[in-house]
Amino acid sequence: MTLRLTSGFILFGAILFVGCDDGPTGPENDPPARLVVVEDLDATGTASYYTFFDLDDSTTVADSNSTEWDLAFAATSILVNSGASGPGSVRAALHAGLFEEIDAVPGTAEFKPGGGQDNPAIPTGTGSGWYNYSGEPSHLITPIPGRVVLVETSEGNYAKLRILSYYRGNPAEPGSTDSRFYTFEYVLTADGSTSFE
Repeated sequence: MTLRLTSGFILFGAILFVGCDDGPTGPENDPPARLVVVEDLDATGTASYYTFFDLDDSTTVADSNSTEWDLAFAATSILVNSGASGPGSVRAALHAGLFEEIDAVPGTAEFKPGGGQDNPAIPTGTGSGWYNYSGEPSHLITPIPGRVVLVETSEGNYAKLRILSYYRGNPAEPGSTDSRFYTFEYVLTADGSTSFE
């Protein structure tokens, strides 16, 4: 698995005032969000059934009983760390919209806690969640354009996430490489901000 953290901030020209409690407030003064790209996250279930991922630190987590992880991946299923899915307080929502145009957490987003495999916060199944399944003969899994996963993380920050590929190396032709290797990108807010800019 390769993680690539962009070096630039999404909010250009931001000026941070350290130690100024009485400074201006509002979305234009929120700390800048950051863009993270994750390549080939292994969701094959070979090492353990799920691969647990911490959005705040951009790392995998070994302990499934920990509150450190946010999302758990196994094949096409994605669980969140709360409720019946884990000991944390993470919530998620599947939102229809263009990734680039979501500049803040939408007020209409319906965040849900984890409901385990039977009632996941991020729905599964072709057309119901983040992907379409082509069926025979190719059995392709392809992300649905305009489906964005919104997450309230274990540290109280927010992420907007889109899945780019389900195949190793994010190939131009889906299905030409091994499946169950996620490439996705997400924008993470800082200090509990709801702004993705």
